Amino acid sequence: MTNGLLLRADVHNLFDRGLIWVDEQFRVRVKAEAGHYASWRGEKLRPPARAADHPDAAALRAHRQEVAGMR
Repeated sequence: MTNGLLLRADVHNLFDRGLIWVDEQFRVRVKAEAGHYASWRGEKLRPPARAADHPDAAALRAHRQEVAGMR
């Protein structure tokens, strides 16, 4: 599988709703509506060891813009 993020079901739901997203530096961002997860704000993703398995920056950018409404 390419360009995947392994997320728990609750986090996946928040990601799909645009309440949690990943910024350009691969840090987690959290909207105020997901306050329970605020402690994750600014946490850096731990990328896979192989660069080929890293999340696609363009796909994360598209998610930020289209789903989370962030530029």
